[in-house]
Amino acid sequence: MAYFNHQKKEAQQHRRVFNEPVASHLDDALEDDDYPDEEDYDDYEPLDEDDMTDEERALARRDRWRVLAGVGDFLAVIAGTVVILVLIALLVSLINWVYADITQSFTLWQTKL
Repeated sequence: MAYFNHQKKEAQQHRRVFNEPVASHLDDALEDDDYPDEEDYDDYEPLDEDDMTDEERALARRDRWRVLAGVGDFLAVIAGTVVILVLIALLVSLINWVYADITQSFTLWQTKL
């Protein structure tokens, strides 16, 4: 069996990355009324294409394509489920047909013997 000699090293002190909790920034924004209220969203109107920058237009176009891709994926799953159910129905029908054909064949063979 292998034995390893571990040299005792001093444990490195954990260094804090954040100076304060992240949630306090949200609390400060809510207290200072810098954060918009729900009533502010009632008058929201989407930006017109002319008021957007090129980057905003590209982001809006990307978002539209993402929504369209999501709807397409959903419809593809529904269509795939329907196709699977139709194929299962065809398989059950084939099995019933084979069973009926085999029983009829055995009945004919018994009457001829």
